[in-house]
Amino acid sequence: MKNLPRIRSLCLGLLIFVPALPVSAQHSVKTVVWHTPNDWEGYVNGEGKGLYVDLVKQVFRAKGITVKRETVPWKRALHNVQVGKADFTGGTTPIPGYYISRQPLIQGWEVIFQRKGALKPPVIDRLQSKIGVWPMGYIDEFPQDIKEHLKGHEIASREQGIRMVLSGRVDYYLDNLVQLSDTLDLIPGSRDEFECAEIFSDTLYMLFTKNNRGRKLRDLYDEEIERLAKTDALAKIYEKWSFEVPISLMPKTDFIDVLHRCEKRPGL
Repeated sequence: MKNLPRIRSLCLGLLIFVPALPVSAQHSVKTVVWHTPNDWEGYVNGEGKGLYVDLVKQVFRAKGITVKRETVPWKRALHNVQVGKADFTGGTTPIPGYYISRQPLIQGWEVIFQRKGALKPPVIDRLQSKIGVWPMGYIDEFPQDIKEHLKGHEIASREQGIRMVLSGRVDYYLDNLVQLSDTLDLIPGSRDEFECAEIFSDTLYMLFTKNNRGRKLRDLYDEEIERLAKTDALAKIYEKWSFEVPISLMPKTDFIDVLHRCEKRPGL
């Protein structure tokens, strides 16, 4: 019995020095619910394809979790995640009231489509005298110091916005670089006398419900993204959809001309 204190101390020591398990080893989640629009070509489309789809599949499949993807409008997706009807949505700039992924989905470039030379840099400072259009709900989460420069209204489709610029009904169409470029591909000749001009860059993240489950899923998501970044698996997903891996996830990077995607492509 005299050795009991030593044994108790040894047990306590073992408890103290047991290493913490990673999030992936602790989770008991079997299914997650993802609410998202399906009209973000390149990100997630009506056929269930895109960068976001592949990233989500790769992350949660590796953890043995089933993803239930449900198509809803963007504002409803944000609301449903906030109140816990869905687990996550994205991508967007950080918004209060959610757990935000540490690692970005993408570093986006917001640009306008305009007649060549119509607005000279810095373009953002010259927009207040012009009328533009943009997709429904698109600028809702823009920084206020950007929104105050924008005059115009929402339109129903991206193609409609570009055609309004081509016909001279508005001065510019505002969108992100990737989706604008993809839409231009659908309209022959749209690049001939027109150009893209950068407004600002932003970084988009996944949003998770702000509760214990949401924090656990956010940490699990980040853990797997960071693991993928150490292999070539993450780079292959981004390359498949013609996106650059976010700089924070790159081993090294070079400066690139982000507007090259708006240039006229061979055969178009």
